[in-house]
Amino acid sequence: MHRVFYVAELVELMVEAAVDRDTTYIQDHGHLAPLHPLPRASFAAITSLALTCKLFREPCLNAMWHTQISLVPLFRSVGAVMEYEREYILRRPLHEDYSALLFYSSRIRVLDLTSRLWTKIFIDQPIIEKTLAGLHSRSLFPSLHTFRWGADSESEHASEATLTLRNSGGGIVDFESSAANVLPAHCLQALYTCCPNIQRLCMAIRVPAGDNFQRSLEPYWGELGSILCAKLELRNLRLVLGHDRLNELWHLITDLPRLETLGISAFTVDRASSRISSPQQTTCPLLKEIHVQTPTIHTATLIFQRTMFPSLQTLSLTFDTSHISIENTYNANPVDFARADYIRGDALRPLLRFGLTSFHLGGRWSWDLDDAILAEMAQAWPRISLLSLDTSRYWKEPRGITLRGLESLLRQCPELEEFCAVIDSTPPATISPDVSPNGLMTRLDFGYSPIERDHIGAVAELLFRWFPNILLIETYNHDDLPGPEGAIVREQDSEQRSRWFDVEDLVLKMARGG
Repeated sequence: MHRVFYVAELVELMVEAAVDRDTTYIQDHGHLAPLHPLPRASFAAITSLALTCKLFREPCLNAMWHTQISLVPLFRSVGAVMEYEREYILRRPLHEDYSALLFYSSRIRVLDLTSRLWTKIFIDQPIIEKTLAGLHSRSLFPSLHTFRWGADSESEHASEATLTLRNSGGGIVDFESSAANVLPAHCLQALYTCCPNIQRLCMAIRVPAGDNFQRSLEPYWGELGSILCAKLELRNLRLVLGHDRLNELWHLITDLPRLETLGISAFTVDRASSRISSPQQTTCPLLKEIHVQTPTIHTATLIFQRTMFPSLQTLSLTFDTSHISIENTYNANPVDFARADYIRGDALRPLLRFGLTSFHLGGRWSWDLDDAILAEMAQAWPRISLLSLDTSRYWKEPRGITLRGLESLLRQCPELEEFCAVIDSTPPATISPDVSPNGLMTRLDFGYSPIERDHIGAVAELLFRWFPNILLIETYNHDDLPGPEGAIVREQDSEQRSRWFDVEDLVLKMARGG
C-alpha cells in the first residue's frame, strides 16, 4: 500500500468522487427503489472499494451512511425491524444492539424522510422512550446536521420525527418540514428544546379553512412563535402558511438578528382572513434575499411599507390571482383582475431604493410597463444579474417596453445575465453607436411578445449585436387558454413561437460564424 493512502483526507476525497448523491431515480421508481439512496452503480463502486483493504473501510462506510432516506436500514442492521406487507414495525432494541446502532447512526449526516411511501415504519411512543433510556444520555445521531420530514397526515411518521429530533445531540442546523398537515405539537417541542443551533428552517403548514381548524391551531402558533424567539442563529427561514398569519409572526421574524434569507408563502382561502393590521415599523439589518408569494398585494405592500431592508440584494414577488376579483359595474359577475386593469411602473418605483442584484416578478398580472421604468431600474440596480418581469399574455397593447429600451440595460447593467419581459419587437430605425455589447447575457425570455415575420432578420441581427453569447430565447411557452375558446389563440401562439424559433436559429448561426 502506497504511503499516500495513509493521508485520511486524500482517501476521503477519492471515496467521495465515487459517490453519486443524485436521488431523483428514487422519486422516479417509487416503491421499486432500494432503501439506500445511492444509485446501484455508485453503491457497487463503494462496496468494492471498501473490500479492497481495511484502510478504505471507514471512509466507505461514512459515504454509504452519509445520507439516508429511511430509518429502516439502521434498525434492520440489528434485527430490530419486522416487515409486514411492505410496512415496517420497530421493536425495542436490546441492550447489546446499542453499540451496533451507534456504530452506523453516528455516520448519518443527512436524513431525508420526505418521499418514503415504500419505507413506512411505525414506532410506538413507549418504544421511543425505552430507546432513549437505553442510550443512557448518548445521542443516536450525533453527526446529523440536516433533517427533512414529511407526511400525508398529522400522525404519519411523527414518531420518527420525534425520535430523530430528541436524539440529534443538538447538531441539526437545517430542518425542513414538508408535511401536508401540521407538524405535531410534540415534534415542535422537540425541535424547540433539542435543536438549539438551527440555521435554516423551512415549514409548510397547509390546513383547511374554517374556524374550528383555526382554533385548534392556536397552541401551534404559540409553539412556532417560541421557536422564532429562541432560534437567534437562524439565517434562512421559509414559511408556507395555509392562512395569512404574518400579523402575529412578522415582528418575531424581523427580530431574528442573523436572518439573511426569507421566504413567505401565504395562501389565503378566506378573503376576510387576508385583512391584516399593519405590522410595526422595523428594520432587518442583514436580510439579503426575500421571496414572497401571496394572493394579496396588500400583504406584500405592508411588508415593504413598514420594514427597512438596508442589505437587500434579491427580491422575488409572486401574486396568486386565483382569489382576486373585482366587480364590473355593468355585470354582477366578478371578472378576472388580470384582464380588468393594468399595473403601471409607479407600483414598482418604491423598490428602486433597494440595491438589488436579482429581481423576479411573477403572478400573470396585467402590466403597463414602459422604457422609462426600465431605464430607472437599470440606473437603480447597476449590479443586477437577473431581471425577470412577468411574461404572461396580459400586458397592455401596444407594449410599452421596446427593443430600444434595452439600450439602458446595456449601458448601466454590465453584469446582467438573464432578462425576461414582454416587449414591442419592432426593430428601431436607428441604434446608438456607442452601446457596448453584453457578453454575459445567455438567456432572454420575451414571453407573449408578438413579432412580424418581416422583422425576424432585423431582430436577430440586433440581438446578436447586443448579446453575442446568447444561448436561449424563450417565448410563448405557456398554453394557458384551455378549451375550444382558446383553440384559435393557441394556433396564433404556435405561429409566433415558430417565428421566434427562427430568430434564435439566426442568432446561433451568427454566433457560429454562419
